[in-house]
Amino acid sequence: MPSKLTILIDKWDKSRGGREIYLADLMRYVKNAGHPVQVLCQRSAEPDYTVTVQQVPHIRFPAFLREGHFSRNIHELIQKDKDYPVLTVQPHDAATHYQLHAGLYSTAFEAERESMDSTLRRWLYRPANRLNFKRQWLLNSQQKLLTGKAPPKLMTFSRGLGRELQQIYGISSESIFTLPLGVDLDHFQPATHPVTAEWERWESTKRREELRILFVAHNFALKGLNYIFRVLSQKKHFNLKARLLVVGNGPVTAYKKLARKYGITSQVLFLGGIEQRHLIQLYQSSDALVHPTFYDPWSLVTLEALACGCPVVTTRKCGASELFESGREGFILDDPRNTEALGEALRSLQDPQRLRKMSWAACQLVKKIDAKIHMRGMMKWLGLISCSVAGATESYGPSTNGLF
Repeated sequence: MPSKLTILIDKWDKSRGGREIYLADLMRYVKNAGHPVQVLCQRSAEPDYTVTVQQVPHIRFPAFLREGHFSRNIHELIQKDKDYPVLTVQPHDAATHYQLHAGLYSTAFEAERESMDSTLRRWLYRPANRLNFKRQWLLNSQQKLLTGKAPPKLMTFSRGLGRELQQIYGISSESIFTLPLGVDLDHFQPATHPVTAEWERWESTKRREELRILFVAHNFALKGLNYIFRVLSQKKHFNLKARLLVVGNGPVTAYKKLARKYGITSQVLFLGGIEQRHLIQLYQSSDALVHPTFYDPWSLVTLEALACGCPVVTTRKCGASELFESGREGFILDDPRNTEALGEALRSLQDPQRLRKMSWAACQLVKKIDAKIHMRGMMKWLGLISCSVAGATESYGPSTNGLF
């Protein structure tokens, strides 16, 4: 009888973002391998007929009792499947496998605070966070899970996060399985296709010698959009001719006002959320993806861009920066606030020859970022296939010697 995989999540909604899309892809891969999959969640946005989705009864009010009641009910539901893997991307003590998709919440929340421009907002951030029950539950639950006597199996996407776990919680490297994320190379690949109509119209009004840069994120502040704006506003200082396309469901109205403040309205186009096929076309037609993030345990968009031959400018706070070399497939900045370094990186990309070399180098990374390799590694880690079936040429293991 094939093993059964149970996935725990607060809300099942594939339209929410990268985490849910990733889990949907994982479930499809596991199902195609012949293993049943079920999702246990607090709530579901809409019926999903591809997998078994069960909304677990729980107390909705008061909020401080909700998570505990949900967790207790999960324990009861999985008793009959206790010999099978239970995967969570959030800290739940019922799980046998914990994938730290969001990284360490303590680090993530501090990075969010650092990304705020306003001194007052930074000052108020910590007291407000302490009053946010959901965030406090996440912090406390993660702390208990990682310091408990019998923690679940742990997985990270990057070696950097693995080192954090060792340094902060004293977890041995042998207890941490590190496996980089991947992308579907059948879809994300270099090509020449028409881009979205709105972008095409905007493109036709600009001169081609301008650098075409792309920003993709929902959290505009955390991913450093403000600092890109600052660089664009100093075009004479950097001798930079560039225009920016912003993709994501962030606070567009506020950032349009910020663009006006910096005097760069004509250089920036906001598209909001778009379909994946259009996003692929934008990767293919852009000169660089700029992702000066304050914290990102991995960042799938950087891999998607690289697979499409689009160089990436990011920071060392991005786990995916471990996969490429600064100056070869793009640039890796030490500090997202260093607009001087960001401006110099973009200015150097105006050299057509250098840009072509970086684009070519990005395309050579496909062997490292194939989603099939990641999914086979996940199957092995979850105990759904043996090491030999995972593939003799692939190397999986602890954070000190994972697949890199």
